[in-house]
Amino acid sequence: MSYKKKIIILITSLFYENDFKRYGVEKYLNNGYDIEVCNACPIVYPDFFKEVKKINTYKGNLEKIFFNKKELKRYLTLNKKNLFILTIHYNTKTHFIFRLISKLKINYIFSIVNIVPSNIETNVEINFKKYLNIRAYFEIFNNRVLGFLKKNFQKINPPKYVIASGLKSLESPQASIIKDNTNIIWTHTYDFDEYLSNLKQKNREIINFSKDFAVFIDAPSPLIKHDALIPGISSPLTAKIYFPSLCRFFDKIEKDLNLEVIIAAHPKSNHPEKPDYFGYRKVFNRMTIDLVKHSKLVINRNSTAINFAILYSKPIIFHTSKEILSHFVMTNQINTMARLLNKMPINIDNFENFNLKNELHINKDLYNNYSNQYIKNPTSKNDYSWNIIMDELKYENKN
Repeated sequence: MSYKKKIIILITSLFYENDFKRYGVEKYLNNGYDIEVCNACPIVYPDFFKEVKKINTYKGNLEKIFFNKKELKRYLTLNKKNLFILTIHYNTKTHFIFRLISKLKINYIFSIVNIVPSNIETNVEINFKKYLNIRAYFEIFNNRVLGFLKKNFQKINPPKYVIASGLKSLESPQASIIKDNTNIIWTHTYDFDEYLSNLKQKNREIINFSKDFAVFIDAPSPLIKHDALIPGISSPLTAKIYFPSLCRFFDKIEKDLNLEVIIAAHPKSNHPEKPDYFGYRKVFNRMTIDLVKHSKLVINRNSTAINFAILYSKPIIFHTSKEILSHFVMTNQINTMARLLNKMPINIDNFENFNLKNELHINKDLYNNYSNQYIKNPTSKNDYSWNIIMDELKYENKN
């Protein structure tokens, strides 16, 4: 079957300006494909779509947003002969989409490239009393148990292709949807695409700093309710408690390591240039990869943007706090990433006894293993993911 006519990217989140590049939309267009983005976010996560701040969202005409299942079903029916790329999770809220696609016998590609280590690594001890949260456990039960039953007893057709990144991709809970006849396209994370782009831009400009610096990888919470608006995801952090402790920790880093701490803003944030809650430290927008590349140290909470630190072999400090330690999911995310790199998260509410100079050590074997397992299959091509996908589709068209 030829897929040259149209590719439809199906999402259940906001479609941002950087997603246009991240998904390779322009590259597909330049190679003769028609591209549309089918956005079912208002149906799957209506509260999220209504309440989230729509900053830096895509304003072009390639996106079609659907607000009810009837409209979405009509669209899928009209486009059932085209190829869909699903960049969504399978769960009880998206189950109906997979059922529609299966009933209409639509061929689709399922993406599981940006995997989170804590969803795969299982050697953790759960203190249920400590992390008692009925709503959170209901969501886990709903997605894992009821999702399994729905998937197996209400037939879901497997994807024709799966886009995978690191070797651990196929151990992700999302990979349970694939079958023996599913073709695996080994690529890498979106971060690696950005890494490749950075390597090829030899004359890329970067701000010159008069002093060596550490970069803090910003996250949405506690200021921005983004991911926390999605059912099953929450944040324990409050600005009143988190930021003063974080600034004291930054002070210690600057004093003990003689590094200036700067902030790599999260893409969905809207910080002023030198906000008081960061201790009037400089904030830089859309420069995370460059800042990590030229830094002497990366400070992280639970962001997968540590991929850049892994790729550029930069020392990483993971931090936690009293608030974070009360939240199982976030604690597990931080601890899992740190453990894979033989690191111990530093509690920013109690860090006096830490020798920060010890945190500058890098275990190259662990970094390499992390890259192979979670960023890029070592056997996959060093090419942009969209080129790898198009090459696979061209190969099938010839056969």
